[in-house]
Amino acid sequence: SGDTGSAAIYGLRGKKGVDCIILFPTGRVSEIQERQMTTVPDDNIHCVSVDGTFDDCQDIVKASFADKEFRDRVKLGAVNSINWCRVLAQTTYYFWSYLRVTDLEKDVKKVNFSVPTGNFGDILAGYYSKRMGLPVG
Repeated sequence: SGDTGSAAIYGLRGKKGVDCIILFPTGRVSEIQERQMTTVPDDNIHCVSVDGTFDDCQDIVKASFADKEFRDRVKLGAVNSINWCRVLAQTTYYFWSYLRVTDLEKDVKKVNFSVPTGNFGDILAGYYSKRMGLPVG
């Protein structure tokens, strides 16, 4: 949904052998986010407006993953924060940012990050970065 939906669409549009299904809650994404998702003409992009919340969309995705026969038959994958690879990849920019700050400011030993609400995967990557030893305040 939201920014993740648009990013997934633009990364997967036109790809052969891949159908991209985006779930987003009706009336709960910005007008521009909705247009970014729903105006892509590629045949492999399918946007579904769900009467509910982001959590309701997530529940549909989780139920799809819980159905082993369905998951295996369609080779289901996810690009949101329930995908460990995405969270792991997001740790890199915490380390990159720390290294840039400490390159410029030699006396800085710890950094702090501010993460907007609603970005659970992003803050989870920050948490894992800290657990991996990144000096975060």
